[in-house]
Amino acid sequence: MKEDISRSHEANQRLQESEKRYRELVEGTADLIAHTDGEGNYNFVNHMAEKLLGLSPEECIGQCVFNVVHPDDKEETRNWFIECTEQTLQQSSVENRLVHSKTGRVSAVVWSVSFHYDNSGNVEWIGWIARDVT
Repeated sequence: MKEDISRSHEANQRLQESEKRYRELVEGTADLIAHTDGEGNYNFVNHMAEKLLGLSPEECIGQCVFNVVHPDDKEETRNWFIECTEQTLQQSSVENRLVHSKTGRVSAVVWSVSFHYDNSGNVEWIGWIARDVT
């Protein structure tokens, strides 16, 4: 019994350490890191949302990634997204511009995107990393 408790405690410690390393990595980067559903609606975004999008991470939740894409880049970006999902690509990248919602400042970014599908080929979730190349 003591052995089981000890193993459980050690496993819990390793999990907490892993979570801490993950948070330090995600929150310590100068890149925007986001997780969306299959439609592109944010369910996680790191602190860089404030700098690039003008929105707090909490304000991003539920919003679509395309909402802050520069109007001149929206159609091309949506077409890229549709093409990626129709071809069930695992990874792709795209370059576009984002508009800061409060200041109107425009930033050029390169997105590295990983698509994750269910067994039927439907997009389950998407991982997004945007690097500011302005």
